[in-house]
Amino acid sequence: MEEFGSRKKSQWQSRRVVVNFKKAQAALDQLENKEVVPPEKNEDEEEEGGEEEEEEEEITEEDLLEILMKLRDEHRYCLFCGCQYESMEALLSHCPGADEDDH
Repeated sequence: MEEFGSRKKSQWQSRRVVVNFKKAQAALDQLENKEVVPPEKNEDEEEEGGEEEEEEEEITEEDLLEILMKLRDEHRYCLFCGCQYESMEALLSHCPGADEDDH
């Protein structure tokens, strides 16, 4: 039973990393004035659901941390606060931290 619980917790954490990474990537694209194109789903992709799961597994916590730091350092933006600060000093004094758990 413990193994099942730890496996479910691990799966949940992996999904959170992927969701947060996608949000961070969209925010970065918007801040860099890139055109944001939502992924289109068609019937073929729905049948091949296994490929999407494999792609999600490639995103690691290190990838998420890297993009979060890029948002903070280059754009003074915190994904979890949901705002862009006027200066790095404002970011450091008003934002509790770079991690979702800090918020």
